[in-house]
Amino acid sequence: MEEGELYKYMPIKSAIAFVNKKVDIYGVVIGYEKPKPTKRSDMISTMTITDMSYHSPGLRLLVFASDSEKLPRVKTIGDIIRLHRVKIEVHKDRFNAVANIRYSSFLLFEGKGGTSYIPYHSSHDKFTATSHDETIINSLRSWSESFPIDSGKNDYTVPIKDIREGVYFDLCCKVLFVHGISKSVSIIYVWDGTDAPPKEFVMKPDEEMDIHADQLEESLIASLPRNILCKFPCVGTVLRVSTEMQIDEILRQLPGIEHWVKLRNMTCRTQSGIWEGVMTHTSKVSILSCQTEERYERESTERLLESESTRLPQWCPKLRECITVTDCEGVRFSTLMDIITHSQVTYKFRCLVRVIVALPGKVEEFAGQRLNAENHAEYFYRVRLTLEDPTAQIHAYLYAEDADKFFAGHPAADLRSSGSSLNVLKSKVSKLLGIAECTSEEGEKRRICNPPWIECCVKSYYIDKKSPWESRRYRIFGTTLKG
Repeated sequence: MEEGELYKYMPIKSAIAFVNKKVDIYGVVIGYEKPKPTKRSDMISTMTITDMSYHSPGLRLLVFASDSEKLPRVKTIGDIIRLHRVKIEVHKDRFNAVANIRYSSFLLFEGKGGTSYIPYHSSHDKFTATSHDETIINSLRSWSESFPIDSGKNDYTVPIKDIREGVYFDLCCKVLFVHGISKSVSIIYVWDGTDAPPKEFVMKPDEEMDIHADQLEESLIASLPRNILCKFPCVGTVLRVSTEMQIDEILRQLPGIEHWVKLRNMTCRTQSGIWEGVMTHTSKVSILSCQTEERYERESTERLLESESTRLPQWCPKLRECITVTDCEGVRFSTLMDIITHSQVTYKFRCLVRVIVALPGKVEEFAGQRLNAENHAEYFYRVRLTLEDPTAQIHAYLYAEDADKFFAGHPAADLRSSGSSLNVLKSKVSKLLGIAECTSEEGEKRRICNPPWIECCVKSYYIDKKSPWESRRYRIFGTTLKG
């Protein structure tokens, strides 16, 4: 008898009958979370394993060690793990296998498609793998060829386009960048190719229209270095996910930049009108199988290819419903991320956006006075609009003759004394911002702002020749608000 045959490997279904006893088992990894600290001083790695006898829901495996280097490092979902001396426990009516590297051991082998019988990771330098092990590994590899391993989807999995505030969900997404913003908070920038839903803004009547304009400096995404931004996709929402972890800790849990992962039990909120994902202490990071990563990559690539000709948001209506017209008919649409990351400082674009803020907040303050070439006082428009699409938010200015064209039929004037003209202009701006008055269930009057999609032309320029990129600004031109 070979030494390896001294171990009696049980099918998982048989092993779970030995509650509070130690068993030896093999399994295919169908769920895996990178190591993280426990409430004590040790580390834990959590995974779900299965075999022919117990393929649903699978057996939850908890592996403990004094440091993360001693824990299993699964390369991909579908790999095979051999476990010696794991204890079967029951928690909340669910079976768990608990391994502690002080007395348990593991070997990790390539799964489906693998040919080697040499483990790529092990808990100990000395181990024995016999022909008996090879037979089991071959059997699991053959079985997993036909077994549908984790597709990444379940009843809680939603794409970015279906996220809702305050609801917990799982998100399969591609990790684009990780940014440590403090000792205890990191931001993960993720993407799945879909567009986050447009938000409504609810305000009390006495609140200024620029309620969050000063908090919003261009875009929360645009605050990243340009060399990072230029690597981001220009279609689909790049979602910021906040997590109360140090950057080293979150990087240990992620398989790497440009990899697809499942963020489990996360939620989201809006900050300054921008969607932000939130990972709490109950949230987890799971890796996906190679097949699942390939599928998500293929689906997102299809969205990118489809958008090459249109560049239109998934949520936008038909163009004939737009309340603006432009001088740029026939020009290809650009997203705001296209604009932000364009290779030239100065350029002209056509885009489909929503105007979520107008500054000043009062229409009667839209026009100011200046001296013209003849040294005579004249009025001119000076308005800053915050534009939004699924990819970013930017500030774009309506100024002088471009603003006169935008507010066609209402040239700049002393708006405080213009009477009916001011009322018409207020109506136009309310339509632009999608403002509607409503009353809450408590009888409190509120304003709902649900801006319509508008077509507009935007040009980029700079105000300082010595630092053109740093002083880059945006201005609306060639656009007219109908009505």
